[in-house]
Amino acid sequence: MNITVLELSEDKVKISIVGQGHTFMNALISEIQKDPAVDVANYIIEFQFSDPVLTVTTHDKKDPLAPYLAV
Repeated sequence: MNITVLELSEDKVKISIVGQGHTFMNALISEIQKDPAVDVANYIIEFQFSDPVLTVTTHDKKDPLAPYLAV
């Protein structure tokens, strides 16, 4: 699985995940949202054949990559 970090700040990360669809992304979002540090976790697939972009924001400027890496 190819992953590209598009944006990274103290409390927000945007990640492109190559070749995945709604099924995988919905499962991933469900797991990430279980982390109490996560404020918002969502994804967007702009076009039918584009790769999804995952966005995670956290409370209190906690590491936004930690919930993703824990899955």
